[in-house]
Order: sequence, then structure tokens, then C-alpha cells
Amino acid sequence: PRPGPTGPAIYFAGDSTAAGPEWAWWYYHANSTTTKTLSEYQVGTGLLRSGFFDWPRHLLGVVAERRPKLVIWMGSANDGQAVIINGRYAAVGSPPWVAAYKKTVGDVMASLLREGCKVLWIGEAAMQDPTLSSSMKVIDGVYAAEARAHRGVVFFNPGTVLNGPHGAYEGSLKLHGQMVPVRLDGIHLNEAGSIYLADAIAKYVDRMLGLGR
Repeated sequence: PRPGPTGPAIYFAGDSTAAGPEWAWWYYHANSTTTKTLSEYQVGTGLLRSGFFDWPRHLLGVVAERRPKLVIWMGSANDGQAVIINGRYAAVGSPPWVAAYKKTVGDVMASLLREGCKVLWIGEAAMQDPTLSSSMKVIDGVYAAEARAHRGVVFFNPGTVLNGPHGAYEGSLKLHGQMVPVRLDGIHLNEAGSIYLADAIAKYVDRMLGLGR
């Protein structure tokens, strides 16, 4: 890792699904000097199409400049789409698609680790649309495999706290003894859902940074 100025302890980045959890994290958890956070999300972005917004390059640039201790990434909701590989369309989940996505994800993880930070990589919970939900499951599988292959990266599947039985989509959860809506539109979290997920994220952050709260 290269020496450099120390910026916020945490850099929390992603697509629009990260917006609510970022707000909740900032409001309820990033209120001390030990968890000072730089938050950023870009609507409609992901890791697949760098021509629209080049997250791999942007993430590395921010990390190299700001030197966070931990990067939290949550930005896969727009990656569930076919891509052209060697002149042919590759559907989500096909062997060529998985191979290409694994390389992209692995390269990003490796580049962040080389800068000396830890990485908390957050996937996506089940979604209301079955096709989109199926794509997110494939993507989460890639994330889990690549996290295991890159020491210093921890994968968190938010479906473990947001999904219903057997990994099914749930629009409401039982919180504080009553059923509470946690989804905004079948994809994004509402205020209650964002707070709930931020609480789960906090437990990972505490362990990874040794905060012991």
C-alpha cells in the first residue's frame, strides 16, 4: 500500500439501492470520528458498463486519494443484463457472462486491496420481479465466490436479513413486534428498510474495523 493522506475512515459507494442505506448509515452510525464516512451513489450504474460510469476506475481513484480504512460497495442492481462478449450476446448466468463478471469483480476487489483498505461487498436482496431477482441471485453468487478468493474482502448478502422464507421477496418485515413495510418499489428500500439494513451493516463494520461497539 502507498502512504498518503488519511481521509474518512469509510467510503460507502454504489448505485441507487445504496442511497437509502447510505443515508441511514450516516444518520444513525457514522456520527463519530472513528466512523466518519464519505458517501456516494450514482443512479443507473454498475460494474458492467463503464461507458456510462466507470466505477472500477472511479473507486480506485477515490481510494488512492482519500485512503479510507474500509470501502463499502453496494451496486449490483443494474448489472443483471446481457453483455456482448466476442461479438455475441451473453445472457445473465451463462458461462461467458459469469466468467466476464467474475473477472470484473475480482479485478475491482484486488485493486482496492492493493491500496491497503478492507472491503465490505454488499449484494442485493430478493426483488419483486422474478427475473430481476433471479439475476441478483446469480450476481450474489459471483460476489460470494470472489470475496472468498480475496482476503480482506467480506461479502454480506442483505437477503439474510431482508428476504422471507426460502429466499423469497418480502415487502414487509416484523420489526419491534409489528409488520412494517421495508420496500419502496419492489427494488429499493424505504426509510424503515434502510435503517434496518444499516443496523446490519454496522455489525460488519464494527467487526472489520475492530470498533467493539
